[in-house]
Amino acid sequence: MEASGRIFTIASAASSLRFRHSRLVGRTSLLVEHFRVQMNRQYGLGIESVTRQALAIMGNHRWRGNVRELEAVLEQAMIFRGPGVLRPEDLDLGRARLGSSGVADVNPTDMALPETLTWSQREALRIVAERREVRRRDFIARCGISREMARRELGGLVALGVLRRVGGGRGARYILTSQSSK
Repeated sequence: MEASGRIFTIASAASSLRFRHSRLVGRTSLLVEHFRVQMNRQYGLGIESVTRQALAIMGNHRWRGNVRELEAVLEQAMIFRGPGVLRPEDLDLGRARLGSSGVADVNPTDMALPETLTWSQREALRIVAERREVRRRDFIARCGISREMARRELGGLVALGVLRRVGGGRGARYILTSQSSK
C-alpha cells in the first residue's frame, strides 16, 4: 500500500468508537464482516463467520479507542483461532480494557480463591499476575508437569470461573475472567 493510501486509511478510520456507541451496536456486523474478509485475504485465514453471540459482545462492548481497537481485537482472535467460526471465547476484550499504563485492573492475588487449588494452579495464577496471561507451554516449563496435567489444571481454573481460555490450539492463552475481579 502506498503512503497516501495509508494516510487516507488512518484519517478515515480514526474516529472514536466511544462516542458512536449507540450507532455502532447496529453496525458492528458490517465492520466485523469487512475486517473478517480483509484479514482472511491478508493472512490466508479460514474464518468462515462470526457467531451472533460474538457480534453482540463486540456491539455492546464499551470501546475506549477508535475502530483500530476493534480491528486489533478481531485480528488477534482470528489469528489465534485458526479456521472455523469465531466465538465469544476467542475474543480477548480484556486487552481492550487495559489502561494507559498497560496494567489490567484485576490482580489475581487479591481474589478470594477456593482452598482446594493445587500448587500448580496457584502457580498458574502467579504467572497471570506477572504477565496478564498464561500459556500452557510457559506453565509446563515453570512447573515441570506434563502437557496433559497442564491441560487439566488450566481447565480446572476455567471450570471454577477464575480463568478464561482465549483462542485454540498452541496459541491458546488463559486470562482472568471478568467474574474473578469481583
